[in-house]
Amino acid sequence: MSSEYLKGFAVGIVAVFVCVAIGILIGKLIHKENKGKYDERQQKERGRAFKIGFIAYVICTLLAMFLDVYGVTAKIEQAYIYLMVLLVPLLVFVLVCIWRDAYFQMGENKKRFFIFGVLALILNVVAFIQNRNNISLIACAFLIITFLNIIAKVIVEHFKEKKLAAEDAAVAGGTRVSEGE
Repeated sequence: MSSEYLKGFAVGIVAVFVCVAIGILIGKLIHKENKGKYDERQQKERGRAFKIGFIAYVICTLLAMFLDVYGVTAKIEQAYIYLMVLLVPLLVFVLVCIWRDAYFQMGENKKRFFIFGVLALILNVVAFIQNRNNISLIACAFLIITFLNIIAKVIVEHFKEKKLAAEDAAVAGGTRVSEGE
């Protein structure tokens, strides 16, 4: 790949990060009240996820160095190796947080994440299909896996909340019989 392509790739990544940061800043200015906070259990689980993500980062970095020393990376662009060193630990962190129920804050509206996740998933699937013969498939695949997990967790949480609400309504209506009767 040409150096111009890699420069454009790097500029594209920086532009996306800047746009996301500006979007988050505007969103925080519009919605000043912060409804949700992480409780102690979630903070503890997020700490564990950070540790596991850091271990994944160290392993990925050592693996990239090992592959570079033995010349395996000569077949793959360096930019993709660096991208994987960043994406794999991020994926590990997100997945651990999602499945330990520490990704979303308490009282946070999950519909935004669901909509964003579906849109990002569609865009990454399109990019995945368009780049079938390119090594950037790996990056798209990691993003697809991440967004699929976020969407799955949001759906599971939605049905769990509906079930709990139905159980609470049944208890309030007196339709549940206690085990001692």
